[in-house]
Amino acid sequence: MEATNLHFFTGENTYALRKELLRWKQNFVSKHGPENFLTMPPKDITVSDLLDSVSTMPFLAENRLVVLEGIPKIDKEDLQHVLEEIHPQ
Repeated sequence: MEATNLHFFTGENTYALRKELLRWKQNFVSKHGPENFLTMPPKDITVSDLLDSVSTMPFLAENRLVVLEGIPKIDKEDLQHVLEEIHPQ
């Protein structure tokens, strides 16, 4: 299992974390377009939705960014499957 495109923003300084995440989002959207950016609130995430989101190829761009605003409650086996299905871009 290799998830090199997986980043976690964690820590006690929530202000700095939010600011850095906002910077990531803005830079990504300006470079790759809003159609390649998706934010998913944790309470609405199902394994199926997550798989669809992370395995989708970018639309007319090099990369696609999916931001989970929290860690979804999924089984270890489902998480492993999701990590295996992350599109390389």
